[in-house]
Amino acid sequence: MKTDSLPQKSFERNMNHNYMILNQPNFFHEQEEEQDYRVRMLLDNKIEGLLPVSGRTVNGESKYYYEINSLQSMDRVYAKEELDYQQLCTLLQGCIHLYDSLEEYLLDGSQVILKPEYIYLNMDSLEPYFVYFPEYESNARDSFASFIEELLRKVDHTDEQAVMLAYQVYRYTRNTNYVLREITQMMEQTKEDIPPQQQMPYESEDSYRQEAHYDDWDSISYTSSSPVEKQEEPKSENHTANVNTEKRDLKKAVMCFILTGIAAVLLAGCKVAGLYPLDEKQILYLYGAVSMSVMAGVIFLACHFKKKNRMKEIQELQEDSLLEKHELVEYPSYRPEERTYEEAHSWEKEPVVQQYAYGDTICLQQLPDREPYLSGRVNGEDIMIRLDNLPLTIGKMTGRVDYVISDSTVSKIHARIEERNGAIYVEDLNSTNGTLRNGSMIGMNEPVLLQVGDELTIGRVNLRLCA
Repeated sequence: MKTDSLPQKSFERNMNHNYMILNQPNFFHEQEEEQDYRVRMLLDNKIEGLLPVSGRTVNGESKYYYEINSLQSMDRVYAKEELDYQQLCTLLQGCIHLYDSLEEYLLDGSQVILKPEYIYLNMDSLEPYFVYFPEYESNARDSFASFIEELLRKVDHTDEQAVMLAYQVYRYTRNTNYVLREITQMMEQTKEDIPPQQQMPYESEDSYRQEAHYDDWDSISYTSSSPVEKQEEPKSENHTANVNTEKRDLKKAVMCFILTGIAAVLLAGCKVAGLYPLDEKQILYLYGAVSMSVMAGVIFLACHFKKKNRMKEIQELQEDSLLEKHELVEYPSYRPEERTYEEAHSWEKEPVVQQYAYGDTICLQQLPDREPYLSGRVNGEDIMIRLDNLPLTIGKMTGRVDYVISDSTVSKIHARIEERNGAIYVEDLNSTNGTLRNGSMIGMNEPVLLQVGDELTIGRVNLRLCA
């Protein structure tokens, strides 16, 4: 019986592959002539845009094995960042391409799970791959519209192209008879209407963490900074530049009108005074030139005010969306304001009033002197990874993780350290070589408790939790 409830996930790793596993009762045991043709299409073909899948029977239970080698789920990738225009286009193009591919195999989109935790991305191109699960049943149009709504919440509202495109697609998919092909035209139109902006680089405290070695921890100076304030500056500069450009263009148009008028008056005066006799052909040319100049000026002004209205609409949409963002949506990408080093360690100077113990787990409130940290060696150098601002991701892909370890055995996005109920946990994020705690491989996407003194192995890099 098909349902719109999401299937339970589990993960498995072997020497060559990483899998996400979804259970499916009895579909392999059905007679071939009775088996849903969609199952056979899925298992017998490699459909572009879908995660490669195979069927297996394990302990009498039928399972789908989706291959997720070197991929990361969308909810992980965009947990700490927002979608810019190019990333939004890549996701939309991936969806359009997927539904085109499904049509070739007589499949529809009702069995595609359009949820961020079931969508996997190639970390180099951010190209999406989707899960097709035959026992899942949904309304394809409603699912896609809901997915667009989720993307809208993730859009970088300082990116005018992304804002305009997201809202155009969002409004369009409110119509029950929308056609995916039209979204491609919207992307092209948005690209023409609004030129891409140059994004100013933003450097946060996280970048200092990547270079903080054991020997010079105390020599690093941390200062309070607000990401919001840093992003406002380039926006203000862009706005001023746009206003200046508009004023210059408007002055040119007015000057063109004035010169055309002067020329027309002079020529008309010459004709009336008889100073410069004109034949009928020359008069026709004169009227034509003046008319074309006037028409060009009118067209220019119309385009100018149309563009101005479009920019005003974008600004209103940005204000509305920011209001929704703060009042209605709790963003997983939200991060509290950065603290100074002294503020982060202010609790160390106060006596601990209450202490809590859960078995052998040492709570953060009980840790003496300083907050916990990971200590180890990378490429012959001692490093110390501070854990005072969790969650923290570790990998080798600069710009996608909080702490970069440049080692060939470390995956692009390898592991995640987080705090739960006062304890520290580590989670392997679908890495190629896995993550070990005290010599034992931990499961993928399964948080495992870390205690002071535990050894953590990421690829071939050994770290130890200290306090």
